[in-house]
Amino acid sequence: MLSDRPYMRSGPDPRRQIPMVGWLLIVNAGVFLLQNLLQLFFGMDGLLRSAATGRPGGGFLGQWFVLSIDNLANGKVWTLLTYSLLHGSLFHLLANFLLLFFVGRMVEQLVGRQGLLRLYLLAVLGGGLLWSLVHLGDPRAMVIGASGGAIGFLIYFCLKRPNEPITLLLFFVLPVTVLPKWVGWAVLAIGVFGLAFSELGPQPTASPTPPTSEAWPQPSSSGATSPGSATFPCPASAPRRARAGRERPPPRAAAPATG
Repeated sequence: MLSDRPYMRSGPDPRRQIPMVGWLLIVNAGVFLLQNLLQLFFGMDGLLRSAATGRPGGGFLGQWFVLSIDNLANGKVWTLLTYSLLHGSLFHLLANFLLLFFVGRMVEQLVGRQGLLRLYLLAVLGGGLLWSLVHLGDPRAMVIGASGGAIGFLIYFCLKRPNEPITLLLFFVLPVTVLPKWVGWAVLAIGVFGLAFSELGPQPTASPTPPTSEAWPQPSSSGATSPGSATFPCPASAPRRARAGRERPPPRAAAPATG
């Protein structure tokens, strides 16, 4: 019938619509471009690892869009979602792009466009809440990256199609065919291992505090050095060295973790 022909149908053609996973990639790429523009042309901290400020997370983006315990304590609850739009480097962005693209396409076929968007937001929110619970005692910790949503796609697909063989590119080169259920267990094991030994494990201790002053020989009243002392060519530099030992630069802000 005429009504069944494509040119007679009303509304947009679903085949010509950009898939939802494509919109996610476009938005993340646009935000990363904005980070570079802010850093290169406006002198702002773009949260990039090549930042010359030495204080990642301390600028406009860090104060309003990065997920941190300090931001949550100040009522910036929207950072539980906005942190997923920021990335620390081009490699960080590309790694999340690959996972979002390959896994997101398969998930979108299962849940549709709107279902994919809801799943992505739920995974990002859940990842942000879990990270916040782990770092409650560290107000300086912060995190950025879309890996929470990408891992959410992967876990969902592994649960829905656990025995459907899929082919992955190991190291982006070697094709390997595995069952999704084993991929899910591997992701879970890596997450638990990282949590146990990186987040909850013993933290490295600080280096011993250097002495704040140095002992220099004092001349006796007769002009000769006292017994057991040594003569130094420039004893006048002792006060400067003592002051240098006491003065230390302020600690830098912690770099945001990338996910």
